[in-house]
Amino acid sequence: MSDIIQKYQNKFKNISDEFFKYWHLGYRFQYRPIVGYTLQKYKSDYFNINNEGFRSKKDFSEVLKSKNKKIFFFGSSALVGIPNLPDEKTLPQLVENNLNKEYDCLNFGLIAAKINSEFSLIQQILTENLPDIIVIFTGYNDLNAAYHGQKFEHYQDIDSLLKMGFEYNKNKTSFLYALNILLDSIINKYQLLIKKFNSKDYFKVMKNAKKKRRLALSKIENNSNYELARKIFANYLELCFYLCKKKKIKTIYIHQTSLLTTNKDLSEYESEYFKQSEELGLYRNNNVDEDQKLFKKNEEIFKNDAHRICNDMGIQYIDFEKILKDFSKENIFYDNVHLTDKGTEILSKEISNYILRL
Repeated sequence: MSDIIQKYQNKFKNISDEFFKYWHLGYRFQYRPIVGYTLQKYKSDYFNINNEGFRSKKDFSEVLKSKNKKIFFFGSSALVGIPNLPDEKTLPQLVENNLNKEYDCLNFGLIAAKINSEFSLIQQILTENLPDIIVIFTGYNDLNAAYHGQKFEHYQDIDSLLKMGFEYNKNKTSFLYALNILLDSIINKYQLLIKKFNSKDYFKVMKNAKKKRRLALSKIENNSNYELARKIFANYLELCFYLCKKKKIKTIYIHQTSLLTTNKDLSEYESEYFKQSEELGLYRNNNVDEDQKLFKKNEEIFKNDAHRICNDMGIQYIDFEKILKDFSKENIFYDNVHLTDKGTEILSKEISNYILRL
């Protein structure tokens, strides 16, 4: 890792270490009907997941009892604020602060969420509670999944949990299957104990995990499926907007931009991270320069489709990428898609101004 990246990321080491510990040493997800999963409950100084499985020190069942107006935020890990934002600097929390406590902002962000799981969660939450405003901040995971050739459902972590359930049901009478499960449990428990005793630097653990992932992906062939993913994304987004309009809830949409697709002038840190991240060009049959061009082209198509749907259905939207042109050379992206505290602050002010005009 370059000195530029290390020096900047060291500023956030306390919070990132807490997140990496949660991600590598604990259970990441818990079951929830309809949507399939939420995040596993977790408590620490900077990074907290409440009983319902969302980023907050407070349980939402308590927050919903207040008489304040409610804003529900839906999206993926950029909304959760990982790995660098403490609880009080996540996007929903900053918006709440900007609105002088007139609103309660609830963060329903889910790590690894794509538009289909976000729709399922929105449907469930709106069946139980009706907020005054909904903010949807999404798009990158669906684009990234299209690059990896994933067609439907969740990311690999969630899919593996679902597949394990089906495998168990098919083999629950098999003695050999039960024995294999027992051996796996013993091995996994041993490895977890080793990690707990030996892992003092969770940033290093995460870095090694990324290397292993990249090595595994580099050994396979890949066929991206942007066209199918784009259609699925557009269909689900229309369903999200239709549901919100049917329930007469004011809605704001923000399409995620990323370090891999932005047109802003990169800061020294962003430029260095971009060069070293090696997020694209993962496969034996791929060329990184061609991958980059195609990825960026499809991001524009995804975004234009989303904005067209917003216009057709009367949904307010914020073009964050346009706003970022005024913040040349500033650190907006912490990594390929997650925002820095500066990037989050800029977006929170823009959302707050929109809400005050509604």
